[in-house]
Amino acid sequence: MRTGIANRYLPAMGIQVGLVLDNKDPEGRHRILVEFPSDSVDGPLESFWCRIVSPMAGADRGLVMIPDIGTEVVIGFATRSLNPYILGAVYNGKDDKPEPYKNDDEENNIRIFWSRNDHMVLFDDTEGEEKVGIGAQASERLTPTSGVVYHDLDSSKKIIQEYCDGSSTYTAKSTLSVKCTTASVVASNSISMSAGSTTDVLSGANINVQAGSSVSLKGVPKVNVNKGTTASPKPALQLVEAKHPPKE
Repeated sequence: MRTGIANRYLPAMGIQVGLVLDNKDPEGRHRILVEFPSDSVDGPLESFWCRIVSPMAGADRGLVMIPDIGTEVVIGFATRSLNPYILGAVYNGKDDKPEPYKNDDEENNIRIFWSRNDHMVLFDDTEGEEKVGIGAQASERLTPTSGVVYHDLDSSKKIIQEYCDGSSTYTAKSTLSVKCTTASVVASNSISMSAGSTTDVLSGANINVQAGSSVSLKGVPKVNVNKGTTASPKPALQLVEAKHPPKE
């Protein structure tokens, strides 16, 4: 544990402010060291290891957020002792809030968690436009749609939208199922489907296949076209490659 002779001169009364000096607790208890501003010739005063006040804490549960080194924090001391508690962090002239959130409309509709590397969770309580945004590597603009990856939940319309600037991949070790009333898949270029064994396309009524140019059906060794009637089933029609007789 880090120690220093300045510890005995800590301002152990009321509320103080300081900067996080170290956040690697040697005992793994999520404590931090803080240095206090001082006019002393010996330099800033250094705290003992400080416990962090959390909205929730307990055995195998709670909210764990350790301030980064250099963060300005507010410290309180219990019953005039040298046991400090970190009450929270504050913005200042150097470290400001994520931009461009300024609450210009004075409605205070936005609640946000924004991490050091631009991951964010946003709650928007704007009346009629309520939504939740989750962004990874979000850009400088504070909107759910501005990140490289985002999920947008519109509670008023019960709509979930997903978007990314690159590619999306869904992988399941077993079964991937999609169930809905109407499904639509649109691709501006092409659509490709493949299966290692069997591909089934079933419809309760009609199946329409339409192409602007040509339709190709290939099977090895054959293609079967059956008239689906149970009363008088007809044999399959085998389509084979046409063999023209030699020219005379």
